[in-house]
Amino acid sequence: MQQEFLIKNILIVEDNPVNQKVMQRLIKIFGHNSETLADGNLVIDYVKANKPDLILMDVQLIEFSGVDLTREIKDDENLKSIPVIMVTAFATVDDKEKIITNSKCDDFLAKPFLPKELEEKILRFFPVNQIEWNKK
Repeated sequence: MQQEFLIKNILIVEDNPVNQKVMQRLIKIFGHNSETLADGNLVIDYVKANKPDLILMDVQLIEFSGVDLTREIKDDENLKSIPVIMVTAFATVDDKEKIITNSKCDDFLAKPFLPKELEEKILRFFPVNQIEWNKK
């Protein structure tokens, strides 16, 4: 049985240009669209105006905390249904628990990550045709 393939709009909130490009390319390979914001000042207004299907949120932005931005999204009745995956190098068990609890995020992805790990996180929220990574 073939699953219906739906293109999703994914917002990447990341201030590191290398990480931005890596995630954008992977999301394109997965068959989705992406937008990137590096400025935390723009995130809430962008999310309200565009209502992305999923947000990949860096924990540590230059002037903002991704935890605080995510909590603000999750506390808004009109935005709280948008899944947010926190993406961070803070990956200890204690860090993960604290970030998830404080941000109210839907999932957590530790940096560095493998492409398949990002794909699996995205598939958790909208299953689509998976890429066969071991295909030759």
